[in-house]
Amino acid sequence: EHTHAYAARAYEHLAVSFEPMAYMYARTGAALTYMMAGRWEAALREVDEAVATGAERSDAGIVSFCNAIGALVCVEKRDWATAIDYGTAAKETAPTVYFRGFAFGFLAPALCHTGAVDEGLPVLEEIVPMAKAARHELAWTFLSPRLADAYLTAGDYVRAHQLLLEIHDAATRRDAKFFLGASGRCLGEVALAQGDAEEAVRRLEAAIETLRASGSENELGLALGALGRAKRLTGNDVEATAIAQEALAILDRLG
Repeated sequence: EHTHAYAARAYEHLAVSFEPMAYMYARTGAALTYMMAGRWEAALREVDEAVATGAERSDAGIVSFCNAIGALVCVEKRDWATAIDYGTAAKETAPTVYFRGFAFGFLAPALCHTGAVDEGLPVLEEIVPMAKAARHELAWTFLSPRLADAYLTAGDYVRAHQLLLEIHDAATRRDAKFFLGASGRCLGEVALAQGDAEEAVRRLEAAIETLRASGSENELGLALGALGRAKRLTGNDVEATAIAQEALAILDRLG
């Protein structure tokens, strides 16, 4: 709520004196906050309004960057087709290498989940180290989990685990609860994929506690779903069923 209040104040000032970068970051910051709560429609409304404003002002940077954030929102939602649409629009309108980096970076995860890992993974493997080397913390924070997920999708559990530990450590230092919970959830998914149900339960239960506290509803639903699978592997069928039902209720509500 604090983020949205700050954004509203920024919009008031920008209505008097428009500054493209400030407007772009205010809109996308609000969109990302909605995204972390699983409020997809609100997130994409911020994106679409920003894209429309950018188009009206013939500002390709605003159009491209905000479309890239739209792709990220849809990646989080697991709406791969719409993510590709937003990512493609971001790529086609990107005026500089900087904007192309975000466009390709948030398009690539959707490609990885639609049968094109060989196309999407190399893009992320190129962009994420560049963001880290440039000390662009914002870019690395949002792009590195996408690379870890791509490794998981490709079955490269060793690299996924290594990168997730780095993300988890960084999130712990910065008290970034969304990324702490999300990386913990993914570490649990890696443990599950490797058949280590007990480690998965440990990781997932810690992640769920963080995600409940931060109101990160979509990640909470995903973590609960994974915990249900882990509990079933350990023979706790009754508990697994109850957890899975809670996960489904959350994810169905979010849409």
